Amino acid sequence: MEEQSEKIANIKKWMDLYGDCVMRMCLLYLKDYQDAEDAVQETFFKAYIKYDSFLGKSSEKTWIVRISINVCKNMLRKKKAAEVSMEEVLNQISVDGNFERPMIEQFVLEQIMRLPVRYKDVILLHYYQEMKVEEIAEVLHIPKSTVKTRLKRGRERLEPFLEEELLYE
Repeated sequence: MEEQSEKIANIKKWMDLYGDCVMRMCLLYLKDYQDAEDAVQETFFKAYIKYDSFLGKSSEKTWIVRISINVCKNMLRKKKAAEVSMEEVLNQISVDGNFERPMIEQFVLEQIMRLPVRYKDVILLHYYQEMKVEEIAEVLHIPKSTVKTRLKRGRERLEPFLEEELLYE
């Protein structure tokens, strides 16, 4: 019984600490607020079920974000996500708790969402989830050098769009 109480207390703590982070990640993947809410619930449910498999080899945040990415990918496989305009997605996503974003920030996120998945994943985890290269490598199960390369190439792909947008500002 005491072990069960500790497990529940830790899951509640994780929900408080990482709930917003998981929600943003799920929104970015699923492009639908209700689906993202479902994914967040499923993420923490899976964390509860698999609690004993968490060995502490990575950080709690890394482990939970990895679960959320897998949940989102599974949801996308099971059900082709309804097409939602990029503007709707950007309006739903909040990095700082404020749902209004400056135009440049919306433009940048729109360009990130158009990147191939391998670049989009590392850029979102690095800049929006504020994860370090080592954490991203753990979450995505890839070498640190691959994370660095993908970050570099992702930035290079974004550079022309950002330069063009800044010229018109």
